[in-house]
Amino acid sequence: MAMPHVMGIVEDGLESMFRGVKGMTYERGNDILPDESEPLVEPNDMMIVASPCHSFEPVKIPADHPARLHCLLCGSAFGV
Repeated sequence: MAMPHVMGIVEDGLESMFRGVKGMTYERGNDILPDESEPLVEPNDMMIVASPCHSFEPVKIPADHPARLHCLLCGSAFGV
C-alpha cells in the first residue's frame, strides 16, 4: 500500500539529483501501479492454552490437538 508513495519520493529524489548533471537526464517511468491487495485474514481455528508452570507464556494450538503439550519455556509436559 505504501509503494506508490515511496516510489514517488524516490523518483522526486532522482529527478532533483540529475537536474544539475550536464549530459544526463532522468524521466519518470509510467509504470502501472498494482491494485491494492486485500488484507490478510487468519481463520479462527486455534485456541490459546496457558501452561500451569508459566501461564504468562501460552501456546496456540489447533482446536482438535490430541497430544500432550509442552511449556515453551521449561519444556514441562501438560494436558488440556
